[in-house]
Amino acid sequence: MNILCYDYGGSSHHTLVELVKSGHTVYKSWTSSNQKNYEISLGIKHVDKTDSDMIGAYRPSNDELIKLTEDLILKYDIDVLKVDNPSHSSFLHEHFYKKVKYIGVSKEIYLLESNKLHSKSIAESVGINVPNILKHGKYFDDDYGTNVTFPCVEKPSNELLPATVFNNEYEFKAGIGVFPRDMNVDYFIEEFIDNALDIQVSYVMSAGEYFITDIFTTIGLCKNKGVFQNPWILGTEFNSLESRADLLVREEAHKYLKEIAKLGGHWEGSLGGAYRDDHQYYFFENNVRPDILASSNNFMTGDEYLKGIFEDISLFENAWANKNMQKISVSNENRREPYSIHLHDKYDVTYPANLNLDDDGNYYAWILGDIRPVIDLQMPGVRAVGTL
Repeated sequence: MNILCYDYGGSSHHTLVELVKSGHTVYKSWTSSNQKNYEISLGIKHVDKTDSDMIGAYRPSNDELIKLTEDLILKYDIDVLKVDNPSHSSFLHEHFYKKVKYIGVSKEIYLLESNKLHSKSIAESVGINVPNILKHGKYFDDDYGTNVTFPCVEKPSNELLPATVFNNEYEFKAGIGVFPRDMNVDYFIEEFIDNALDIQVSYVMSAGEYFITDIFTTIGLCKNKGVFQNPWILGTEFNSLESRADLLVREEAHKYLKEIAKLGGHWEGSLGGAYRDDHQYYFFENNVRPDILASSNNFMTGDEYLKGIFEDISLFENAWANKNMQKISVSNENRREPYSIHLHDKYDVTYPANLNLDDDGNYYAWILGDIRPVIDLQMPGVRAVGTL
């Protein structure tokens, strides 16, 4: 098959590699010659530079992107369209899901991510705990940043922007200048769930059926969600839950996923939440796109992936069975590009995003095709790297 992918942050990197290995022809957009050359070495093809600029750097109108997509489908004889960035292109679903095989969400499903209050209300409706809302309003309100208790969590109500942990009123006021937010945007303030582990639940949807691929903790994530933050997952550890916690989180996730599976479609996503030490789970958010935190780990061939997401979702269950999903987030030397790496028994890593394991046992990061050293992971059997 011929596959066109509108990629998002490299989240489908290894899925695309596996599709190439299975004999499919994969086309995608690109942002630099180095990135293009690196991906070509892996067998991934690219659309023309002008078309790629329109997909990525330039924000086309809806009509322009629809026309471009139509042209690319004809030009490359596309069978499968994979749209990983719903914030700019969920509207493509209604135009193309009957014309080609489509992996990605509709505008209705995208609301589960962009409208955080909507997603929160679904969780409440099926009996899942959610943090209490302390306050809501608009960023330009005179009382913004007042009359709340700290720490607390602020979220834009209808924007694809991250949550921010505020520890005091000074940070709240400083956030106005730090974050590029339209001051007319709605926001709400939630209570901070303390004594808890941050939890990610990765899943895949296929025509009303779903499968949970992975559940893991993100230890240290909140440290980078403040107003003066580092790269947001830098230094975060990802670990499996102990069995009692895993069972509870899985049961709660099933309630929510069963409800949203009624929306249909073929797509990947992840739930954000927290497991508290009193054995309570809290739902935070739903990201309806491939999970960047999971570094696009894919334990399936390209053929298995396509059959699993379109025909037989049990193939995901078979592929993910008995996998050790311990991971850690690292960065390159300038500490701006974070990567999640997955540990396993042989090399301590599997399917890192754009990381190469050399024969000397060190890891080398490819940032847009340039070789950069990875910082010291400070883990047994894993060493810092130098330049090649």
